[in-house]
Amino acid sequence: MTARSDILGGIRRSLGRGELDRKERAKLAARLRAPERNIVPARSDVPAAERVAMFLDYLGRVDGTSERVPTLEDVPKALTKYLAAENLPPQVVMAPDARLTAIPWATQPLLEVRHGEAALDEPVGVTGAFVAIAETGSLLMLSGA
Repeated sequence: MTARSDILGGIRRSLGRGELDRKERAKLAARLRAPERNIVPARSDVPAAERVAMFLDYLGRVDGTSERVPTLEDVPKALTKYLAAENLPPQVVMAPDARLTAIPWATQPLLEVRHGEAALDEPVGVTGAFVAIAETGSLLMLSGA
């Protein structure tokens, strides 16, 4: 037996059933080939600008902050301004990410950028997000990306 079959077997036992018969497997395979659209909450079925506003509202409810900048070139200045406003040292640890590395961090000579994994005692880390979830104000990160 493989680990996969052990795990699936455990799930089947907890559901009180055995393996699917051929007819049920075919039905499941057809469903997976043509998935139906999942439920979309009505509150998110709005234009993009309203979804952004919703995301920012929910982000604020969990003490998150954001600042929109015109271009990626403006990120270092905005980050330096944020750190000063929060009375934090001008030091960040940046996750390895080609998109972040392409930002001209040297435009802020007092900002120290260390590349690598952040330690627990480092107050500010910079990382990319794969997607923002408007309905919750959450960011989705990709592991190992």
